Amino acid sequence: MIKEPPVRALVIVFVLAIGVSPISIVRHPERFNEQLINYKGRGESGWFFELASEGYYTGAYDPIFTTNNETSYCAAQDCNPERNSELAKTDRIRRRVDPTFYGNPKTREQIWERNFAHVIMDNRQTLSLVSLLNKIIIKYLYSCIPIVLYDTYVGGTENYILEALFRDFPTTYITGRIGPNYTLDNQDILNPSGSQCRSYIIFLADVMMTRKVIGPQLNSYVVLIPRSSQWKLQEFLAAKQSRDIINLLVIGESYSVDKRINNEQPYVLYTHELYVDGLGANRPQVLTSWIGNKFSRSNVNLFPPKLRKGFAGHRFTVMAAHQPPYVIKRLITDGWEM
Repeated sequence: MIKEPPVRALVIVFVLAIGVSPISIVRHPERFNEQLINYKGRGESGWFFELASEGYYTGAYDPIFTTNNETSYCAAQDCNPERNSELAKTDRIRRRVDPTFYGNPKTREQIWERNFAHVIMDNRQTLSLVSLLNKIIIKYLYSCIPIVLYDTYVGGTENYILEALFRDFPTTYITGRIGPNYTLDNQDILNPSGSQCRSYIIFLADVMMTRKVIGPQLNSYVVLIPRSSQWKLQEFLAAKQSRDIINLLVIGESYSVDKRINNEQPYVLYTHELYVDGLGANRPQVLTSWIGNKFSRSNVNLFPPKLRKGFAGHRFTVMAAHQPPYVIKRLITDGWEM
């Protein structure tokens, strides 16, 4: 009967074959891969090693130190004071490179989708905005020649919106550029010749500068596409800068916190109610929203009539001058009328 050798004997034989002591394997099992590399004939090169064309680097442990006839491995900053002092004098300190990947790796398609998502998103938002503007032009602005105005910001960074709009514009239009100081390069386009009416489509970065660009508009339709937040839009609609722009429609993009890839964001359409109290205040009003090439409220007039209830008791100061042969009628006579 053959008696099997004990397991301890096999371990000792195997350890002696690789040329290291059993104490190092028991105390430092993470050195087993390095021992296999040395066993296959790959020697040390600056305390870094390579395994099967993969970046297997240790770098955290120094070579073997022998103390009291025992072989052990330890970190460079713990067991080698001389090397620790040398590293402290230099600026570059070698750090440990961990070859283990933690987390969920992304595929190449997912990385491409993440890197190019903003291009797809901008394209979808642009097509949605152009479709909305074409619908407004055909229904409300067709009788008057639209004047398309844009500032330097939109013309420089978002010119793809203008290109898509001008490519499929449904009617004749006039275009103008707004300068850096919010003045038109050609002021004559605001003065129509004869009895021709005008309507405006304005792309503007700062919504508060609308009145400075076009001035007061009592009859013309004004479609404003600003690059401002929703809070800024509501502040403009409630301010006095929008009081003398009667037929005003503001289109603002609804920025969602959970803005996922390839999700089309809706456009919210605003207007204002004029003279809601005796102080002459304005009130922002949400008309509808546009998403998926349709309105959330289909039967809404985007340019509702204003001042239907008057001026809510607002007091006006009227000034007049005496101009013969016209005179101002006085309620009390003082003898000079005869």
